[in-house]
Amino acid sequence: MRIITDISELECDMPTAITVGNFDGVHLGHQQLIKTTKQRAKENNLLTTVVTFDIHPHQYFFPTGNHLQILDPETKISFLKKYGVDLCVVLPFSQIYNLDFESFVGDVLIAKLNMKYLVEGSDFHFGRDTNGNIEELKLLSKTHNFGLDIIERFSQSGIEASSTFIRKCISKGEYKLAEKILGHRYFPKNSKVAPPPIDTNVKLARV
Repeated sequence: MRIITDISELECDMPTAITVGNFDGVHLGHQQLIKTTKQRAKENNLLTTVVTFDIHPHQYFFPTGNHLQILDPETKISFLKKYGVDLCVVLPFSQIYNLDFESFVGDVLIAKLNMKYLVEGSDFHFGRDTNGNIEELKLLSKTHNFGLDIIERFSQSGIEASSTFIRKCISKGEYKLAEKILGHRYFPKNSKVAPPPIDTNVKLARV
């Protein structure tokens, strides 16, 4: 898996199928997005690509707040690799959060990452003032001629897979329930259980 963490190196010669998000926890819903992206990539001879961020938006806007990060950045990258991602792009949130949605799609995803297909969840929002939503995404897909899949939220035993729900479970010590929605073990700090092997060449310093 190729990893880009420097925005100055943001380029891809090969056409890509992309899914964008924080992927905090890489839970069952995230895995469904990745699975669909892989499927579209295989059908169209594209690179399976995940675009994520160096920090969660909550950490940027509320730096003194108590935001629980489900997986540390390196472990998140390890899971993305495990689930078959070809290219992982870790964007510096501080440099891109103020982009309007159309600029993000046109100037970053298409111009820099050669996007031909996009896969997103039905609750997708992005861009300055979160002006990007599913309806805007559908319009842009026609304007810029890229394929688009919208995936409904994944449910497990009647529970919607969401990072917010998982954080609530963890904060209450309900690790088994959290793991049911994660689809993998939860690895708290100082855990004696090792997460998936981490690529020692990966350095996720803030860029």
